Amino acid sequence: MMHTRRPLIDVYPVGVLAELLRLGRALRSRQPQLARWAMGKLWWEFGYIAHNIRTRNWRAARNAFKGYLAEHRTRGHRCGHGWTRRRALRDLYRHLRESER
Repeated sequence: MMHTRRPLIDVYPVGVLAELLRLGRALRSRQPQLARWAMGKLWWEFGYIAHNIRTRNWRAARNAFKGYLAEHRTRGHRCGHGWTRRRALRDLYRHLRESER
């Protein structure tokens, strides 16, 4: 039995970026049904953003464009975010350094 260690930091796409990546994977797989589903999810995401803008819920609208989130498994609830994995990790490390003070 092989044991694998889970990393302490998870980095994953969220919001519009997650849906764009999902659509890209669906188009590369050349499965029309999967691509239609991914396009529907992307349109839903844009509709959700438009709804938040109409209701002046600016925080929710802005959160849809975070890109990547980086979370530490055991140290606090602050997340790092950015449009690249590297930027999300840097932001998380900055939060962790601030919490040590």
